[in-house]
Amino acid sequence: MLAYDLLEREGPAATAVLLHPHPDYGGNRHHPVIDALYHRLPVTTLRFDFGSSDFEAAASDVGEAIGLAPTGAVVLIGYSFGAAVALMVDDPAVLGWFLVAPPLRWTAGADLSAGRDARPKHVLVPELDQFSPPELTSELVAGWPCTTIAVLPGSDHFLMGRSDAVLGAAVEWLGSVPGLAA
Repeated sequence: MLAYDLLEREGPAATAVLLHPHPDYGGNRHHPVIDALYHRLPVTTLRFDFGSSDFEAAASDVGEAIGLAPTGAVVLIGYSFGAAVALMVDDPAVLGWFLVAPPLRWTAGADLSAGRDARPKHVLVPELDQFSPPELTSELVAGWPCTTIAVLPGSDHFLMGRSDAVLGAAVEWLGSVPGLAA
């Protein structure tokens, strides 16, 4: 059973399932960026702790979290490791993916099937990302359908002090997702 928190809100009938950074490097559901999204997104939010740092096991955890969502539709919002794991999840309940600083250069061999999916994806890349800089990330997502990419100026992969900027970008993206009037 996953350790998770659920914050239900009135309004749009979707749940944002939040996926945190790498658990082996201190990532958990209380990470500052995930915490800001959990408390301030205008939709119901669910955050949880991955039970493993293995990509496939973590993707299975996401499936379990989707099953805990109180709504029939979800959006996956992942940061770093969580963004890469989100791309491995192809569930019909998912309306779209919001990917923050996905470390795509480190995911060789992982089945990132959501990248080929026609549902909307937005990739937010820190300008100074040490692991997947904007140029590399743009190359890696080129050809993905329904995918937009934006650069977060003045930030590196760790997004210190940038939770508000990530939140603003996520709220704006939610307003563009078909089937979700945020």
